[in-house]
Amino acid sequence: MTAAVDVLVAGAGPTGLTLAFQAHDHGARIRIVERRTNAFRPSRALILHPRTLAAPRAAPAVPLLLNRRRLVAEGIRLISQLRAHYRRSPLSVEGAPRLRSAPRRGDRLPDATVSVGGPPLRLHGLLARPGVHLLLQSDADSLPDAVLGPHVTVVRLTNSPGRGVVAIRPDGHVGFRCGTADAAGLSDWLSLIGQAASPPNRS
Repeated sequence: MTAAVDVLVAGAGPTGLTLAFQAHDHGARIRIVERRTNAFRPSRALILHPRTLAAPRAAPAVPLLLNRRRLVAEGIRLISQLRAHYRRSPLSVEGAPRLRSAPRRGDRLPDATVSVGGPPLRLHGLLARPGVHLLLQSDADSLPDAVLGPHVTVVRLTNSPGRGVVAIRPDGHVGFRCGTADAAGLSDWLSLIGQAASPPNRS
């Protein structure tokens, strides 16, 4: 017990053994200590998901993934976006006629390559400024200035065919969408979230 070790693993459960195997494969000197002197029944692995028990087999991929941190981060971000939505929120409104294309109201807007008349751009970068963003499809009618509040930005996507509009909330989720550029419906939604145009000064 006096020999020097590089890694001391406390506990010979699934996690400890996986760590020990990986450290050993990378050339470390390992010692595993377990306070129990006899086999423990039932197995501690019974509370683990079966996929977790396969982790040692997948472990060789870890160094590769660590070298692709940006790719891993993008994958995690994408998965988190797919799970979060506010489809039943009163701030998620479907206009008439309905817009037939994704994303659905209340869903987070996925990133994509878009065109606004110049070189291709990333959609999330285009929407990085604060406030509400109104995405007009290529053939949508223009919106009257009277509808737009001071924190509302209009972007026409020339590579998105159609006549609809999608309103993106400041948190990146779809708040309003409609198959046409419905100024009245959009104005009502902007009023609902406190972003409607200020009434004219009649003094």
